[in-house]
Amino acid sequence: MIWGVYCRASNEKGVGNMTPSTLYRFFLTCSLLVLASPAHTLSPPPPQPDDELLPMLYSLLDGDNWHRNDGWLDDDVHWCEWYGVTCSEDDFWGYYEFLALELPDNNLSGDVNEELVWLLLKHLPPREQLDLANNDIGGALHHFPILTGNVDLSGNRLAGPLPAFDPDIHPLIDQHLLLARNRFEGA
Repeated sequence: MIWGVYCRASNEKGVGNMTPSTLYRFFLTCSLLVLASPAHTLSPPPPQPDDELLPMLYSLLDGDNWHRNDGWLDDDVHWCEWYGVTCSEDDFWGYYEFLALELPDNNLSGDVNEELVWLLLKHLPPREQLDLANNDIGGALHHFPILTGNVDLSGNRLAGPLPAFDPDIHPLIDQHLLLARNRFEGA
């Protein structure tokens, strides 16, 4: 926020006491400094999966008893290095794109809640792959995973009706969705 300090410091005598020429230079300088600031300094950082999603997943699905939980919730290990998590290269001012979560056959056990399903399938989904197959995950699937390329939730105990889906609003293009061997109801 150097520009804010500069603009306030330049304005200590008050805008009303400046000549038109000085006032013009003052506003021009402040405007240029604002425009020259990187966009990420002017807006909040994008949410990252380790903020809420991945810790909630670990907690609700008994992460301490997974077969492999290397690095999970360790403050000294970046979330992109947690077992089963894949990220892009640093491509957004120090932030990473969540590409994949692959934890099949890993003893994930517990029931998902609506908030976790929303975070994982709609708000912060991995872009390419979500594989939680052959675990002991229960609960309802409140949302279809429409933003992830390949989703395998088969071999769990997910139950209840499948969520409504409108292919006109969310066309499945180049997506694979595996939900077999669960306890869903309805057609």
